[in-house]
Amino acid sequence: MLSIISLYAAPGTNVLIGDGEKGIRGDALNAAELCKIGGYSKTQGYRLLQSLIKKKVLGMLPIYGEEKVYVVNPDYYINGREVLPEIYRYFECEEGPKMDTPPTDPKSSNPLGE
Repeated sequence: MLSIISLYAAPGTNVLIGDGEKGIRGDALNAAELCKIGGYSKTQGYRLLQSLIKKKVLGMLPIYGEEKVYVVNPDYYINGREVLPEIYRYFECEEGPKMDTPPTDPKSSNPLGE
């Protein structure tokens, strides 16, 4: 599944975003969209996503309030330019991927990498 969904990782942030054909262009992909992209049923896909999160391959990055987005661990995949240091720190957390504040790109105010 990672090899398929990682193609949707935004350069610089590794946030999984839609391309217009799969999901809304520029918007973060949700679990149902990722399951559809991977060709899994919702039940299988949700279990697989949870397994990838538990293994720190994927993370659920908080961005605005309660909103969270899926992000790929840069140790497994980097799309394009160098990933923000905050993304690396997010996955290096001892207790698992957790972060109180979203990463910010000094060149862009959009955490989705647009």
